[in-house]
Amino acid sequence: MIGFKAVKIARAYFTRDSEPKLIKLPLTESYMKRSLCSYLIAFCSLLLPACGHRHGREFLGKWVNIYSPKDTLLISQDGDKFIIADPQHEIVAMYSDGTLSPNSGQGWCAYLKDSDTMNCAGVRYIRVK
Repeated sequence: MIGFKAVKIARAYFTRDSEPKLIKLPLTESYMKRSLCSYLIAFCSLLLPACGHRHGREFLGKWVNIYSPKDTLLISQDGDKFIIADPQHEIVAMYSDGTLSPNSGQGWCAYLKDSDTMNCAGVRYIRVK
């Protein structure tokens, strides 16, 4: 068992005679553990929201068709909506369950993390770096 040495602190208070008296308070191991836990909880509660994952971020950027390099897509985000744009069209899509689904209801785009590619209705795109 890892233990901490008990540390004694003194607190002063005044009596009726206006003379300070000292009271020795032992800091026990459980008190130190409780205070350490409360500090860790406060730290984690501040840290976790800063590291939150924004859904759909993996789709953002410029994509090129693997088999036809002239076919490009630019995906950007506007609030909760995603805009999928090629040179002729712009389509608004929503992110749900790991895919982008156009509001027209036709097609879908899925991100493949292991190959850093995107599959849009059977057409594979690779990210332009």
